[in-house]
Amino acid sequence: MRKTRAFEKVNVDDVAAKRAGMGMPIRTHGLDVGQPGRYYNSHAEKQAELINPDGLHTVSRETCDDCVDFFGRLATHDNQVKRDADPNGLNVFHPGGKREVLPYEDD
Repeated sequence: MRKTRAFEKVNVDDVAAKRAGMGMPIRTHGLDVGQPGRYYNSHAEKQAELINPDGLHTVSRETCDDCVDFFGRLATHDNQVKRDADPNGLNVFHPGGKREVLPYEDD
């Protein structure tokens, strides 16, 4: 029987450091569990970005406003297009702040 590989997880402090490096303030949430910013910094697309900065990040939930802000700033900061796919389609973040949402085609 084949063993499944465990999910790789990023420390939320690493995401917080990335935010700070872009001049992005900490955003708090009622579910931060004692560490300001923990809830938003633990989102899958941000973790995926730190693990694989050049990849396409696919998530099962709609990209939240904080992640949209994060990737918009990140595209400008890194001067590189960033992409993530969520149930609504492909989000493309361009340097300078432009965001495109490319919906999936109907079958």
